[in-house]
Amino acid sequence: MTVFRHRFWLTALASLACAMSGALPVHADWATCRSKPTRACVLEEAFSSNGRPLAGKERLDVLIQASVLLHIEYATAADIAEAQQLSQSAQNANVTSYALIAIKGLVAANQKQQALDLVGSFGGSTQLIGIAELARSLVKADDLDTALALDDRLQPPPDPKNIYGTRSVIAIEAVKELADVGKIEKARALMMEQRFITESQLADMQVALGRAYAKRSDAKSAKEFYDQAEKNLRTALDKLRVRGGEIPLRFSIIKVMALRGDGEPVKQALQQMQAETADAQFELQRLVGYTQVIVPLLETKQFLLALDIAKSLTPVTDKDMMLASIASWQATNGWPDDARTTLSLLTDPAETPPQQTALRSLAAATARAGDVAGALQIVGQIHAPKIRAAALFLVAQAMPK
Repeated sequence: MTVFRHRFWLTALASLACAMSGALPVHADWATCRSKPTRACVLEEAFSSNGRPLAGKERLDVLIQASVLLHIEYATAADIAEAQQLSQSAQNANVTSYALIAIKGLVAANQKQQALDLVGSFGGSTQLIGIAELARSLVKADDLDTALALDDRLQPPPDPKNIYGTRSVIAIEAVKELADVGKIEKARALMMEQRFITESQLADMQVALGRAYAKRSDAKSAKEFYDQAEKNLRTALDKLRVRGGEIPLRFSIIKVMALRGDGEPVKQALQQMQAETADAQFELQRLVGYTQVIVPLLETKQFLLALDIAKSLTPVTDKDMMLASIASWQATNGWPDDARTTLSLLTDPAETPPQQTALRSLAAATARAGDVAGALQIVGQIHAPKIRAAALFLVAQAMPK
């Protein structure tokens, strides 16, 4: 599953880079709208550039910055059709995001055969990522049978040489999605049926089940699954013979510790890892790994430890990136005041993509709290065109229709 995590972060970075480019669109009517904002005029400003409405790829790129991958309801039928078309060109920087939007949107609209046809048209790693997303989306749509039969229904069929790997991906993603939507018993039963999986893949499912039990406030069952996951990850680490592959596994083990609430062991493990593996390979994977650890710390309300770890990062650019990511998470999850405090800890006030994205999340949270004027003031601090447009879109979502 490492390929999905790395592809996701590469896609996210490419999206942020695109979001920072271009001229900032400001309408002559924006001053009027800002003084007496309505949902309609805020949306008009969000989807306008140099006096013309955004459409097609430009509109879709704004929605990507507005987290449409987490809220597919933001996308219209025209957006989904555009995403289908854009997903066919590997030259598009956001090709993976377009593919995922198209798959999610088609399944949500009950156009499952079109989604199958689309994934069948992909090649290489994009197809495997598409299969994984299609399995998740079908399970979310309460169609487990179709999800588990994907390897038989795709045309052309997946490469026979990789059929067991493909089936494993389908089953793993189905288990994780079942757990995420609270169907724990079905998830456990399906996990027990799997025979051709690695220890790390089994751990991936066990972590999902642990999280599901934690949501149910069943701490005992959650801990049992986290313990099993850690045991399997350590077995995978012992068996590993590929240089560099130990870094993601070690971060995965620390992530399980974080989910279990083992704050001090997390801190010690990160310090030990930094001392033992401070080489080029580690540096390449470090930010992804630290994010894997910090998000569970936030989810389990270990806020001070998450901040301490972020503040310990070097160079300053990495520290500020992680602090901005924490601020964005805090704003999105109902702690806007904490997000403001975290943003104040940034060493470099320069406008970076993570900092601008955190402001976007803070603007949206402020609007959801009923302070639209305050939200628009925050939007005024965002100068990356696509992130600003996304912030306006999210502010509009919080306003009365």
